[in-house]
Amino acid sequence: MTHVDTIPLAPLTVPTKTGSRSASRSRFTPLRAVPGLPPVRPGDAGAVRFGSQDITDAEGRVVAHDLLFRWNTATQPDSLAPGEFLASAMLCNGLLDAAVAGRTPEGLLFIALDEPTLMSPLAELVAEQFGVVDLTDAVAIDTPVLMRVAQLRASGRRFCIDGVRDVADPRWLLAPYADYLKLDLVMARPEHWAPLVNQAMRCGLEVIGKRVESVSSHQRLSELGVTRFQGHFIAPPIDVSVPALPGCDSAVVLKAQRLLADRASVNAVAIAVSADPALVMRLLVLHRLYAAPTSQEPASLAALLAALPVSLLSGWVRALLQAACHDQGAAWVRSVRAQLARYRQSLGRGTASPGEELESAAWQFQRRLCSPRHYVKTLRHSS
Repeated sequence: MTHVDTIPLAPLTVPTKTGSRSASRSRFTPLRAVPGLPPVRPGDAGAVRFGSQDITDAEGRVVAHDLLFRWNTATQPDSLAPGEFLASAMLCNGLLDAAVAGRTPEGLLFIALDEPTLMSPLAELVAEQFGVVDLTDAVAIDTPVLMRVAQLRASGRRFCIDGVRDVADPRWLLAPYADYLKLDLVMARPEHWAPLVNQAMRCGLEVIGKRVESVSSHQRLSELGVTRFQGHFIAPPIDVSVPALPGCDSAVVLKAQRLLADRASVNAVAIAVSADPALVMRLLVLHRLYAAPTSQEPASLAALLAALPVSLLSGWVRALLQAACHDQGAAWVRSVRAQLARYRQSLGRGTASPGEELESAAWQFQRRLCSPRHYVKTLRHSS
């Protein structure tokens, strides 16, 4: 018996063209975890990890988090990992794997990107629905960077200026494109705190006190009008381990990347993507994450892909290649492929319906097999 066979599915019928069903959708919230999800611990072979640190308001309510990179295993490479890999792992682990486990940090996510990553397609992935690009002092202030930030801002991305030391800091050139300023109490000298807060308020930036380590520094910031705080005095960073989603097939992801780069039709991309159940599952999560609240449930895989901007798909394919192509869940992937093949055969033998309706029925079956909640149930039943 396979993993998928342990979970019965409701009978499926071939839908009619007029029988499409729409559902109202809200802004992204983490998928609710299925009770009985097998626990994971740091270092478990089937776990992925990320970190987070609370950002609170003046009343101590958590309103946002920093999303932080963590290695999935205790063994770390000797060489410095590229920033694109770090960002890819943060996004894949903290948004996709964590969403399926119901462990995505609530509120806005502040995600730090270095300069090469900011200039890459990965920056497109930090959408305004859930995220803020944290521009740390690792990002130099020059014309290409300013142009890139302006371009991303025009497409709706939000920014936080991080690492400003005084009112003469060239990082203030980012202010017209930003919504937040992180006032680092270690980097900025105490005599500069008040001028920095005043200038931020004049620029319309919300100030977040960063590295708040004591009652006195918290009180001082409060007196200056700061209402957002982060630091060990508020809450230390925490590590989160969640069950890894099945690994993507790198050959399929590479093919999808080439097709997107060649501007192939959405149907051609869908045919390629459909060969990898792990990739289809992640696309279902991405549709929930990025699609408009009023959008309908996609009637086909091609419709799902068409609902997402090409730049977004290209960025996620790049991230998945770096952080989501692994061997976890290989048995589940084989099982889903086999069940889908059998279902297609049964459809072909048992109905005279047009090919379009058969494909719609096959997509409904694949969507249910690849749904995050169904996958989590297979983990529970196989543990």
